[in-house]
Amino acid sequence: MQNRYVKPQNVKEAMIIIQDLFNKYRHEPLTNELLRYHQNLTNRLQTDIYQAAQLEGNDFQTKQLAGMITAMQDWTRLKVAGRPFRGK
Repeated sequence: MQNRYVKPQNVKEAMIIIQDLFNKYRHEPLTNELLRYHQNLTNRLQTDIYQAAQLEGNDFQTKQLAGMITAMQDWTRLKVAGRPFRGK
């Protein structure tokens, strides 16, 4: 059995992994399961990944992360309202 969990080596890698996952489901119909999954990813960005970004001290990376968090939150609002998400 393969290891299901991936442990990124840094903030950039974590962001790339989450972005790839998000891009796989962003146009899918909203279900409770998908919403929970998405909220978990968003929460990870806002907590441990954000804290790691601050520890790395890379202001550019932290700003990119903040933009990614906003995009993920926008997706939630749009999907719950039944509107399409046009972002990446």
